[in-house]
Amino acid sequence: MADDETNLEQARRHVREATSRLAEQRTRIAELERDGHEATRSRELLVTMEDSFRLMQEHLEVEEQEARQAAAASPGT
Repeated sequence: MADDETNLEQARRHVREATSRLAEQRTRIAELERDGHEATRSRELLVTMEDSFRLMQEHLEVEEQEARQAAAASPGT
């Protein structure tokens, strides 16, 4: 995490980056299958990546909720 990056910003970045990596993996799988190659291991990796992504999304939701609560607790900021 960058020194000036909040937990919320980091969680958002992780989700953004993972979204990109998931798209890249899906593209790789499509290319493998289009070219007649076996893609079972690549699909297994994609499932693992998707599981991790769901955890990242859950973490982002927690961080967003905490940020909303903090903002509500200090309405003058």
